[in-house]
Amino acid sequence: MTTANQREELTIPDLEPPRLDNGSSISQQIYDYLSSNVIEGKLLPRTALSENKLCEFFSVSRQPVREALLRLSAAGLVAVYSQRGSFVRPISLSGLKRAQLIRESVEIELLRLAITHRTPEFVAKLRAELSLQKTYQEHLQIEQFYHSDENFHRIISDQSGVSGVFDALKDIKLNLDRVRHLELVTHESIGILIEQHESIFKAIRDGDRRRAERAMRNHLRRVLSELDSIVAAAPEFFEKEP
Repeated sequence: MTTANQREELTIPDLEPPRLDNGSSISQQIYDYLSSNVIEGKLLPRTALSENKLCEFFSVSRQPVREALLRLSAAGLVAVYSQRGSFVRPISLSGLKRAQLIRESVEIELLRLAITHRTPEFVAKLRAELSLQKTYQEHLQIEQFYHSDENFHRIISDQSGVSGVFDALKDIKLNLDRVRHLELVTHESIGILIEQHESIFKAIRDGDRRRAERAMRNHLRRVLSELDSIVAAAPEFFEKEP
């Protein structure tokens, strides 16, 4: 494993460059690529993100790279220093708790609306996603499970009848997603998460709003309940709190 001192020297060329689509925003594609690699722990905290090297890596001009770095900085994934450059930020514990509170408040309301508007097709989609998650668990496919977990929550959001809310949460919960990913890597938690998803699913299927809300709160608060052990397993990913 790379040591803390070595992380200062890590650079983008350690990764596989993406194919950029000229039909959509280049800065958005760069932002998506860098943020997903930070979330998945492929770009480690304190990794240097040189503008020059990023331009070379993506084969683009400075403008889209600079725009992507500014967005990453605003989202709390990157620290930009005028004299030193840009670096992947460790995870702020205080910021993490704020993100969890916002996510819980929004997703509970989305859940209430989704239950009000539930249909057989909606229930079938959740059931199918749970089936996929069990397959990923069986084959220890962590990345696939992570994305299926996201999709489970997106399905509920989409059923709420309020468009765009789930995407609006994405930038808010990026560091929360980093910790969720760390939990999957450092803890044998997939089985527990599937059980929690099943509890949410059954309550939605039965139209039991109170039970669904209770199950969802329990699920969303798991990250905080496991935070001490996650930090202990991977302390280099977190900022040292004063």
